Amino acid sequence: MMDLFNKDISQLRKLMETGKFTSEELTKKYLKSIQDKDLKLYNTVSEEYALNKARTIDRKRQEGKKLGVLAGIPLAVTDDISTKDVLTTVGSKILEDYIPPFNATVVENLLKEDAIVLGKIKIDEFNLKSNNNAAKVIREDEALFSLNSYRANGEVFSIKPSYGLVSRYGFISATSSLDQIATSTKSVKDMAIVLNSIIEYDKKDSSSIDLEKRDYTNALTDGIKGMKIALPKNLLEFKDEDSERTFSTVIENLESKGAIVQEISLPKLDYLLPTYNILLSGEFASNAGKYDGIGFGYRTENYEDRGDLYKKTRSEAFSKKTKQVILFGNYVIDSKNYNKYYKKAQKIRTILSMEYKNIIDEYGMILTPVNIEENQTDILQALAHLTGFPAISMPTSTKTRDSSIGLQIIGKYFGEEELLKIAYNHEQFLMDSTVKEVHINE
Repeated sequence: MMDLFNKDISQLRKLMETGKFTSEELTKKYLKSIQDKDLKLYNTVSEEYALNKARTIDRKRQEGKKLGVLAGIPLAVTDDISTKDVLTTVGSKILEDYIPPFNATVVENLLKEDAIVLGKIKIDEFNLKSNNNAAKVIREDEALFSLNSYRANGEVFSIKPSYGLVSRYGFISATSSLDQIATSTKSVKDMAIVLNSIIEYDKKDSSSIDLEKRDYTNALTDGIKGMKIALPKNLLEFKDEDSERTFSTVIENLESKGAIVQEISLPKLDYLLPTYNILLSGEFASNAGKYDGIGFGYRTENYEDRGDLYKKTRSEAFSKKTKQVILFGNYVIDSKNYNKYYKKAQKIRTILSMEYKNIIDEYGMILTPVNIEENQTDILQALAHLTGFPAISMPTSTKTRDSSIGLQIIGKYFGEEELLKIAYNHEQFLMDSTVKEVHINE
């Protein structure tokens, strides 16, 4: 029997168009995988909706009607992205019963391309603590790709486009200027196809940038000769010899294809996490003000007056971790402390963005290992989020469970094509290495 889980978007589209199987059959296969594995990666599985959508696509295909580039392709979205008539909790009791009356723009864009949303991926409350569920659903064949808040990992391919390229409308994030919607896929080619669908100007989002439409699949070429890559030597501390050897092999491959790789020292690393945490806490404290038990969301049952309603609702509905972030955020944006902490953090963010832009302009994309130490991975993600630069994270093995480390590349603003090109060449190297390993074992 054909293994549909090992096919990419283009291959699946072609097989469905030639009648090898239907959208409904593909959707059922993924839904069965979710049920059989019972890994509890989903908060909500929209089985009936997904199957009805698949049947509609099959009818359109039989009638010869035009279909989108993602017709019949199953995906999942994290529980902080609005989906019309589907429970969206953001992992919090405060929104335990919230059912949005609209789709996020990114979801709407994918539906226009006839993609099929299987359900909502579990996240930790407001994504204040990272988990890899958005990558795991792909690795475990519970979705072909996902939309999520960007988290660098070494399990699958994930990309965070430049800030402003993907609409934030309908994205219920902790912050307004840091978190961005990313996509995670099994392959770089799938990543480029999805980017073509989700990168679009949106007038409903004030941060959206009207950039000339690009076809990101054009970046999937072998030519990386002359491309510059910077290795930050102050972030190259490996947990074991296997990790160091793996990273060295990746660099050797890029150099063999003509990339110019040089070691540099990244400045002001000690400022990244404190600055990020101050801005995140301040923005979240401000954004969380609307969760008061009156407008929408959870409301405590017993209260004496409005003040008591606010207090009990927020005390009961937010976790201890979330309340700590809100309390710290209120402290740094308080009028007495604003200039000392929040305003200063904004100034440092501007300085960091300018310095790192100059580094990328001179030395090229910044390539680092991830999944070494939790704190180090947090620093790398903070760099990507604070600057708004695009970033890709990648595995270092086709057998993701065997990967000792992952990779992250940060590029220049609107430099998604360069990142995709490096990622594509790295992926080809992984595939070639796997083929050679199979032949040796045989």
